[in-house]
Parts: sequence; C-alpha cells; structure tokens
Amino acid sequence: MENLNKQHDQIELRSEKVRNIIGRIPHILVRIGTSLFFLIITSFICASIFITYNPTIETTGTIYPKQNSVACYIDLPSNQYKIVSIGNHAIINVDNVPYLGSFTIPGVVLSISDQIRIGHNGGFVKAKIQIPDTIRNESGSIINIADSINVRVFVYGDKISYFSYVLDLFFRRNN
Repeated sequence: MENLNKQHDQIELRSEKVRNIIGRIPHILVRIGTSLFFLIITSFICASIFITYNPTIETTGTIYPKQNSVACYIDLPSNQYKIVSIGNHAIINVDNVPYLGSFTIPGVVLSISDQIRIGHNGGFVKAKIQIPDTIRNESGSIINIADSINVRVFVYGDKISYFSYVLDLFFRRNN
C-alpha cells in the first residue's frame, strides 16, 4: 500500500507543454508592470514637491478694547507656532456675543513672542493680531467693543510643500 502511494506522488499530472507555459514568466509584462509602478511613485513624489498648501492653526484669543482701538492677543500652540510668521493672515471669528450673531474680522499677525507659557491647558506662545480700527459685521454695522471678549482665531501658516511636511513628520527633532 505504501509503495502505491509513492508511485502516485511521482506521477506527473501535467504535460510538458503545460508545465512550460506555467513555468515561464512573461518578461515584457513584468518589465512594464515594474516600470509603471515606479513611474507612478515618482510622479507622486514630484507632485508632492511642487504642490503647496497653507496650514491653518485654530486657536483662541481675546480682544481687548483700548482708548481709540482694539487689540487681539492669541495663544499659538507651542508645537505649531514656528509655521506662523509676522505678516501672515488671520481670521477672527466672533460667535459668542449674545444678541449679535456671528461675524468675522480679518487680521494680520503683528508680533510673536519668543517665550513659551505653560499652563493647565498646555504650552502656548502669545501673538498679537492687528485688526482694523473700524470693525463691521456682515450687515455693515459698525461694532464698538466695550469689554474684552474671547474669540476663535484661524491663523494661516507659511506655505509648505507636502513633501516637506511628510519629511518633517518622519524626521522631526524634539527641541
């Protein structure tokens, strides 16, 4: 019985032509597939170098009334403040004033502190946002700020390429 099983295992089930076709790798298809794969990867890398975007930081701030103007101070997260430069644009969203509705104020980053403050809600860097002397809501009414109010602020960072962003994620150094 054991001898019969050995003979059965040694029997070739496919003809020589079938084994030749199955065993042969179609060289042109492999070359085209490999070339196409590397071409696609290379095009993604090249596109990521040339396509840029503006990262946006969402943070909180406070608008303080001054004698003839208003000042807005924001808290930039300490791990993201390096992508913001003086002169970058900011959008201040005022949506927590009762009976007024929501409106936005355009602004520009005027100064960034070089000191990191650590508090109960994290590490932050203070920055000052320059806002227009005359603030208007969407309907065109002039708004005078009498008391300090807390606001949400969206600060646009410097343009960076996706390639630089990915490299920064992989090779970020903890300073």
